[in-house]
This record gives sequence, C-alpha cells and structure tokens, in this order.
Amino acid sequence: MKKTILTAALLLASTAAMAADFKYTYGEVGFGEGRGDGDGLFIGGAVDLQRGFGIVGAYYALDYDRGRNADGDLDIFTLGVQFHTQLNMQTDVVGSIQLINAELDWNSGNSDDTGLLLRGGLRYAFQQNLHFEGDLSYITNDYWDDDELGLKVGVRFYPAPQLSLAVGAASDQELDGFFVSGRYDFY
Repeated sequence: MKKTILTAALLLASTAAMAADFKYTYGEVGFGEGRGDGDGLFIGGAVDLQRGFGIVGAYYALDYDRGRNADGDLDIFTLGVQFHTQLNMQTDVVGSIQLINAELDWNSGNSDDTGLLLRGGLRYAFQQNLHFEGDLSYITNDYWDDDELGLKVGVRFYPAPQLSLAVGAASDQELDGFFVSGRYDFY
C-alpha cells in the first residue's frame, strides 16, 4: 500500500513539475454555432514574431437559415497583435488587441461595421497533451448594437506533438454555442 501511495505521489509531482510547451505559431480550422440558428466554419492562425509577441487573425463564415426571407450570411474578419507570458510552469496568460469587421448579407439588406476586439485569457496544461483554454473578450462594434462582453472555454487534446483537437463552448462575438476545431502547430 505504501509503495502505491509513494508511486502515485511521485507521478503527480513529476506531472506538476513538467513545464507546459504552449505553441503560438499555428493554423486552425473548425466548426461552430452562431447566434440563433447560425452555424459555420472558421479558419485562423497566429505567428509568434518574437517570444511573447505575435500576430493573430481569423475568418468566420456563418450561415443563417431562419426561413421565410430571413436567411443570411455573416462574415467576420479579425486581425491584430497577441501577447503571452508564462504565469507558472503549467499556465500562460494570453491577451490580444484586434480589429474586427462584420459583414452581414441578409435577404432584407446588408450591413458592415468595424470595431475593436480585446481578448484576455489563460492556457493551462493538465498534462503535456491535454490543455484548458479560456478567455474573456470585449468588443466595440455597432453591428452587435452595444459593447459586448464574451466568454470562451475549451479543452485541447494533442494526439501528436504538433496536432491538436479542441472542443468547447463560446458566447462571444464570433460564436455562440459549441465548437470543435483542429490545429497544427508550426515550430
């Protein structure tokens, strides 16, 4: 019994002492739910220009099928800078400042607006191949009527060192519901 407890304690200690190896140069593609009856695809990526600083961007193509002349498409583009730093051996703090453009093509008319998206969150490594990601966001864009606060949480699993799969939930500017994605980390 003592050997089992000692082995478990050593295993937990070695896992806690492991430094997370978060990557910030990647390409990602996914599927998610939009507000109301919307769903769509997204692609995005980031390039770490130097340690702790990089460029981040994404494109979301959401399709709405509400019937009776209420169909529409929403295209969202984001582009900005990203900052990250290690909080402890298993946690990184991540923040970004991005321009966001929303283009709505609805049966009843079109709308287009550009605003500012501020995002801040954490990346936490439960173990080397299993990560938690969560963030809060704030947006100023007239398309969403008022300034808005958003939340996104997800779990990312790495079946291979450079390939990860994520599942999560979002209630933010781009998505509103569940999402799945795949990411390839470039070294």
